[in-house]
This record gives sequence, structure tokens and C-alpha cells, in this order.
Amino acid sequence: MKNQKNQLIIFLACLLLIVPTCKYWSKFLAKTILDADIEAFSDLKYNHLSDTESEVIGYEWRCKANDCTILPKVISGFKIRTVTRIGEKAFKFATHLERIDIPASVTHIQGSAFSRCYGYKLNKIHVAKDNPMYISDNDLVLYSKDMSEIIAVASNINGHFDIPESVTKISACAFNNQHELKSITIPSDVNYIGEFAFSGCTGLTEITIPSNVTTIGKWAFAGCALEKIYFSSDLKKTEGLTKIEGYAFYDCQHLTDIKLPSTVKEIGSKAFCKCKNLTSINIPDSVTTIGKLAFAGCLKLKNIKMSNKISIIEYGTFISCEELEYIELPNGITTIKPSAFENCKKLTEITIPSSIEYINNKAFSGCRNLSVIINKPKSEVRIAEMAFANPENVHFVNINDNDRQ
Repeated sequence: MKNQKNQLIIFLACLLLIVPTCKYWSKFLAKTILDADIEAFSDLKYNHLSDTESEVIGYEWRCKANDCTILPKVISGFKIRTVTRIGEKAFKFATHLERIDIPASVTHIQGSAFSRCYGYKLNKIHVAKDNPMYISDNDLVLYSKDMSEIIAVASNINGHFDIPESVTKISACAFNNQHELKSITIPSDVNYIGEFAFSGCTGLTEITIPSNVTTIGKWAFAGCALEKIYFSSDLKKTEGLTKIEGYAFYDCQHLTDIKLPSTVKEIGSKAFCKCKNLTSINIPDSVTTIGKLAFAGCLKLKNIKMSNKISIIEYGTFISCEELEYIELPNGITTIKPSAFENCKKLTEITIPSSIEYINNKAFSGCRNLSVIINKPKSEVRIAEMAFANPENVHFVNINDNDRQ
């Protein structure tokens, strides 16, 4: 610290001797003498983690500079701190940036730090050679030092991309908005695909998910041009993909069918929402949870067989599935939440198992041609006043004597 204080005194003296009011001279001297940025004059925004460390958390949107060099130190007041981190979404929407230089002092970079930069003008991510945690392949692809994680791809990829065999994790936003990416090879050891990893890849038409992947993150493939999704299988493995997080395949409008592996346990909210050309999807018996609006707006989805482990159909799960003609509900279903099947206009009949306890408001609103059989006496089911479009078409069955009510 004594050395830093001495350097700061020299720096301040220089400012007084030259042009104390000129921020350009101040920035030049700080960089030249201390290899530091001055927070008060900086295009970067900082969060001070301690008296000795800072992180970059933002970028001044009014700045139109094409290059951004993150310096190893930042001066704030009378303190000099080391820049050790680049925070979440620090450079989000800095679409004019063409180059970013990362110093050796940075030892942690959030996967989404450069969200919405690549796929635009950013064509170089340079990392100092002596950085202990990160490496850049030809200033184009940012990896962890051991090459196990791919963090960001700078250039606008044209055509095919091979992810190195050493990679086990695809970080958040890694390929976000790579519009010219047509195909990609994901190595078999990858076990995690982060949020927004491939979102907005409007040229990507098919993908193969390795059997080691356990989680597909939020928005991972949202807005892609995917027509086919393949899931690799390994008969020797008892584990595999267990979680498809919310919005994972949101608005994949070219997707027509998908066969989920038998290991999936959770399908998140809006996971397949607005996949308007999706006609069929299997829901394996391993699935225990389907989130809100998971299949909302899948206009061409025709039939669904639900997993027997699902007990609650969440809000709007199949809302506006206008072509839905058949659905088989699981025997353990207890609750159908609001708008679960609202505006499923072609649904003409459904049998609700005896396990049902509560049917919420607007659960079947807009299903005007629907005939319903509930395998339970009317007195044993709670039904909201506007649960059905045509209550007169709802029939209850006393299981003991099979009489309709």
C-alpha cells in the first residue's frame, strides 16, 4: 500500500504541475504512470468490492468509442483499487464496440458480461497473456484458462463452429445473436448450456444436445430458427437432461416436433411458448413439473399425453393451443389452474380423473364445443364459477354406481 500511496502522490503532483482541469491529460497521466483509469472521467462504471478491489459493472452508453481497454487499476477519490472482475451484463447492448482488452488483473468474468455485443460489431476480445484465469483464441473466442468453459465468441460466425473437446460448459450468452451461425458441434462432455447461450441465432436450424447435458438454461435457444432438436442417448447412463428452464425454446417458430429424453423432470415456464408450428411433443413419465404458460401459443399442437407424475396443471399451460384436439390427463391430477386450456377451440372432449380436487377460473374458457366427464361426484370437486365455457356440458360420475350427474 505504501508503494501505491507514493505513486498516487506523484500522480497528483503531476496533475497540479500540468493542466489540472483537463480530464484528457489526467487520464493520460493515470494510464502512463499508474496503468490506471480515473473513475470520475471514465467511460466505464465501477462497483468497489473493497478498499483494494473493484469490478466493471457498466459502460457509458453515450460513449461511441470502438475500442475499450480495461485497465488493471482504477482511481476513485484517493484510493487505487485493482480491477478484478467484469460483472453481469457489464457491456450489454454496447453494439458499437469492436474490440475489448482484458488485463491480467481480471480473474472473474460473468458469462453474460458481453451480452448483445457479439453478433454485432465486436470482432476482437483480447486477453493479456499473463492472465491466470482466461485465454482468448486468436482474439475471437474467450475461454477459461483450462479451456473447459466457452464464455464468449466475438466475431460474427459464418457457417459452422466446432466447440473444442475440452469444453464442459457453455456459458451464458456465449453465442447470443450470432445470426450467421448455421450449425455447431457440441462435444459429448458438455454438461451445461447457460441462459441465452444461443438465443437469437436466426440461422441455426438444428442442434444435437449431448447426453451429459443436465440443464438447458433460460432463453438458451429462444428465437432460433431451429427445425430439429436431437438428444443424444447413452444406454449406460442413468442420468441425463433433467431440467429445461423457462423460455429455453421460446419463439422457435420453425420447430415442428420434439422428442424429450426420459430423464427430463422439469419443464420451465414458457419453455416452448410461441412455438407456433409445433405439432407434437412427448412428455415423458419422468416429468414432475411443467411451468406456467409452458406451451402457450403453440397454435398447431394437436395432442398431448401428460406424465403420470404431474399433479398440477399450471396457469395458462396450454392457453391458445387452437389446434389441440386430444389430451390425456394423468391419474394423479389434483388441480387445474386458471386459463390452463383457455381458447383450445378444437378440444371437444376430456375426461378428468377422480383425483381432481379443484378446477380454477377460466380453466377451459373459450372451449365452446367441449364435453367434459369428471370421474367424481359433483359434491367432491371445487369448481370455479367460470371454469367452463359451457357448464351444461360438464358431467360428473359417481364411481360406485357409474351414474352421471
